[in-house]
Amino acid sequence: MEPVEVITVRHPVDGALVPGLVASLDGLWAHDSRRFDPVVARDWPATDGAGYVEAVAGDPDAVLLALRIGGEVQGHLVGRFARADSFRRVPVAVLESMQVSTARRGAGSGSVLVAAFVEWARGRGAHALSVTATAANDGARRFYAAHGFTEQSVTYRRWLVPPPG
Repeated sequence: MEPVEVITVRHPVDGALVPGLVASLDGLWAHDSRRFDPVVARDWPATDGAGYVEAVAGDPDAVLLALRIGGEVQGHLVGRFARADSFRRVPVAVLESMQVSTARRGAGSGSVLVAAFVEWARGRGAHALSVTATAANDGARRFYAAHGFTEQSVTYRRWLVPPPG
């Protein structure tokens, strides 16, 4: 059995992790964003992924977790902390993005990432967690429901011009 590690990525990011993290972002784009959302830039991971990794790793209100199995990055999770304020009465940790390589799905790797995110959120004092999943991504919706997330809202979109091809 290959060793499974969850690494909290901090700024400056270890250059050896960047290609794997960008590949994980691209995997998320391929599986979710490119398939279900014509608004997102198709090549975003290639053009901006490395900068995004650095920015998240340097944000004190964010966490970037790398899932490394057998020495290779096989997934990631990005979370952000939203403090309580006059609008939001309690602090919330937002799971911004998560990806596990197709070959590693169904083996508990995603659960390991979520557990690490929950631990981080509790350590920050979050009272709740939130995540957004594309309505058409049934696998993600089932995964999050299995981890205690419940539906809270629905986003609607109306096109004023034909969607980008």
